Amino acid sequence: MNCPLTLLLAAVLFFLLTPGVLVRLPPKSGLLVVAAFHAVVFTVALYFGSKLLKNLRRVEGLDGEDEEKEKEKDM
Repeated sequence: MNCPLTLLLAAVLFFLLTPGVLVRLPPKSGLLVVAAFHAVVFTVALYFGSKLLKNLRRVEGLDGEDEEKEKEKDM
């Protein structure tokens, strides 16, 4: 998680997936069950969101890999 966008994604997901902010799933469950469920949803959303951001950076050329390859070719 070395990208500011990934950190922002984590902060937004954490806020939105806090039990009771948007929704409380599963309804009428105990505190630990709700917290565990939201933790799993947060982890899955962060995993796929990070992969999406990584792919978007690669498509947009923001990761700097192309510049490094060109520098190596010039040497």
